[in-house]
Order: sequence, then C-alpha cells, then structure tokens
Amino acid sequence: MNKCLCRSSANCQDYPQDFGCIFIGPASRKICSKYGRTTTVEEALAHVDEADELGLSHVIGRNKIDSVWMNVDSKEELLTICHCCPCCCLWKVLPDLDDDISNKVIRLEDVEVHTVNDNWKMCRRCLGDNVCFGGAISLENGKVTIDQDKCVGCGHCVQVCKFDAIELEYSQKSIDSNWRIS
Repeated sequence: MNKCLCRSSANCQDYPQDFGCIFIGPASRKICSKYGRTTTVEEALAHVDEADELGLSHVIGRNKIDSVWMNVDSKEELLTICHCCPCCCLWKVLPDLDDDISNKVIRLEDVEVHTVNDNWKMCRRCLGDNVCFGGAISLENGKVTIDQDKCVGCGHCVQVCKFDAIELEYSQKSIDSNWRIS
C-alpha cells in the first residue's frame, strides 16, 4: 500500500505515513492502483525488513475491515500484513474495546509467541506502555508471562526485547499454497 491508513488518519509524526501494509491473496488483485501497487516476493520481503528497521511491528491476519474498505469479496481470500507503530495502530485500541468485539480478535492460527526463555534478564521492557497491543504481557510471581488468549501475534514484545528472550514463530498452516503476493 502507498500509505498507512492508521498513521495517516492519526497524523503520526513518529513513523512514516507513506509506509503501508502488504496484502496477499486473490482478493488483493482487486485493490485500486491509486492505493497501492503489485510487487514481487523479493520487494515484499524487503518491505518487511524495512519495517523492522523502522521499529514497526507486524500484525498478520484476515481483517474484515480491510475487506470492506477495499471492496473485495471474501476476507478468506485476503491476508493482511500490517506494519504497526505503537502510537497509532488500530490494534492499540484493542484493550479498550467492548468484550464482544475484542474477544473476536485472535492471532492468526499459524503465529505463535513463545514464552520468555532463559535469556530473560528482568529488564521489563516488554511490560512498558505501548508494547503489547493485546495487553497479553504481565508480571506474575516475579516472571513475565504471555496470555496466549490475549496475544494478537504482533511481535512488538520481540522487537523491544534486547536479550532475545521472547520468540515469535510463523508457519504456513493457514496460507493456501496457490496464493501469490499481489
């Protein structure tokens, strides 16, 4: 996409507004060219790497909101890779949503955030404000825990950890092998 709708609508001053999401799947071919462009796999991977360098977090999922605003058919035909900032991201409002809405937001089935490993140094950076978009990280009995029911798989906790104590793993269970980046 040519821009991030969340950062643009919030007039973000901390992260680039012209750094947008990636859409994958058959429905992505229906996106109007004024909003984005077709890319190669290599370009998409470079975009993900650039998002990492900018300090943005990847939130991957099937999002009804994207299906509606882009006027594409089934949301099952569209996979969104957002590059979220901690200040403007749509998911930032998740902990404040009504339970009927927030309980419907779950991480993609093939994304797993591993609990804190032996590298943990008790620095507590992962517990800071604007770190966990889902409010899944807490300190219990002197140890950081990740509530898997609240985790949206954004990986922001992984990015802020300087000791590689939290791991995020992706597999390809829910992505149809015929999909191409478009």
